[in-house]
Amino acid sequence: MERKYILTYKDFIEKINEGLIKTHKIDKSIQIINKFLKTYNLIPRISADKRTSDFSVEVDIDHNFKYNFYNILSELKTLTMNLGYFPALVILKKKKNFLDKLFKKKDKITKYIDDSFKDVNFNEFEIISIFYESKYDKVVKNIPDKLYHVFNLNIKDKIIKNGLIPKSKNKNSFHPERIYFAYTLNDALQLKYKFEQVYKQPSGILEYFNINSKFVFYEDPRGGFDKEKNIRSIYTYNNISPKDIKFISDSDITNFYKSLGEHLY
Repeated sequence: MERKYILTYKDFIEKINEGLIKTHKIDKSIQIINKFLKTYNLIPRISADKRTSDFSVEVDIDHNFKYNFYNILSELKTLTMNLGYFPALVILKKKKNFLDKLFKKKDKITKYIDDSFKDVNFNEFEIISIFYESKYDKVVKNIPDKLYHVFNLNIKDKIIKNGLIPKSKNKNSFHPERIYFAYTLNDALQLKYKFEQVYKQPSGILEYFNINSKFVFYEDPRGGFDKEKNIRSIYTYNNISPKDIKFISDSDITNFYKSLGEHLY
């Protein structure tokens, strides 16, 4: 029987837009994945966070395995994408739980999950862990008049010219083509501080003030990069025109803190 694969990220997006792919319930999806891996005599260790619909799949790599491990990963990719989940992070570990290779790509998902593994010698590793996130979260209906986006200052000129184009940069994990927004300037400032801590690069904040009513926004249950803080954030897959945004200046931030009765030191 011929197996049909989604070979490109473009195919995936087209099938989603056509309504052919939806995020299925996490319990049912895990059952299907578990059954699939057991057909290859692989016993997965699966853990899930039902609050965010995230889950991870971990399997031991048997060096006497009679199947092609790369082909199994390709099939698993297609299966999970059809279920509405994508691999946010893939880690290959050696036996002593040593983080040896971290596949965290900036390019598209087909290269991330397929091409990245073509040159991997699985005999060098003992465990593979794949962390999945749902492709679509809950649709947000009531959008504020203004939203705030944290960006790397190195790409400010590109934003001035092109606006915001969905990319998978400056995230904890690989998110295919999303633009994230904080609900408030205060939340954006917290995220800015966190970004600069992690990436050691200066960042800025912009305001999206002319929000297109036709755009669809989704809730980010992961708290906009920082789970420890109660930050509400949303994301979209749409391009944002440069005429619909403005950059938040240092004086804007100073005035914001003054309005709260706080001071910058």
